[in-house]
Amino acid sequence: MKKGIVFLVLLIFSGYLFAQHDPEAKALLDAVSLETKSFETIKAGFMYTMTNVEADIEETFEGTAIFKGNKYKLKLNENEVYSDGVTKWVYLADAEEVQISNIADQINEGEENILNDPTKILTIYEEGFKYKYIGEGTFDNVAVEEIDLVPEDLEKPYFKIKVFVNKGKKQLKAIQYLGKDGSRYVINIKLLETNKSFDDSFFMFDKSKYPNAFEVDLRE
Repeated sequence: MKKGIVFLVLLIFSGYLFAQHDPEAKALLDAVSLETKSFETIKAGFMYTMTNVEADIEETFEGTAIFKGNKYKLKLNENEVYSDGVTKWVYLADAEEVQISNIADQINEGEENILNDPTKILTIYEEGFKYKYIGEGTFDNVAVEEIDLVPEDLEKPYFKIKVFVNKGKKQLKAIQYLGKDGSRYVINIKLLETNKSFDDSFFMFDKSKYPNAFEVDLRE
């Protein structure tokens, strides 16, 4: 399940080998980014699906993601990820374990920024990615506009991610991650609420609520 959480966050970006910076794609991505930044908080309910035909795997989970500035909380089934913008806590329910790390340390070690700070999911395309506007269509019966993105670093474990934007609202509707190993990951946003009130402490792991959780401190 820990792998599922990591891919859930990673899913947000990738692309395709074509034009370096398609102006139509960039204009749409910029509009979505601007719209997203206009909200004080965002709460998204989503369905997360992972399939691999060759390995005969298909998994579907419900989840929620809540963002406030550089803070966030992700929940996928019983597993949770918290970040107050400095520290990250990954709670693994099955293992009754919470892993604690400094976001800055992980970035310095060369890990994907998007894994450590999903609040930047709508700006990461500005550097290190190619993108192309594909066109209009539907996703889950919603009118969308589609963009493909590809990392300039061909050593990444994914070769393309398809981004679907709600046409009427200029908001993210879905993301499809295409892994080089044949795995396909989809986040389908089913509910989006904005400007709800969340105290800063909401984005910090509360040990008192999980007294039996074993702490693994990965901070230097």
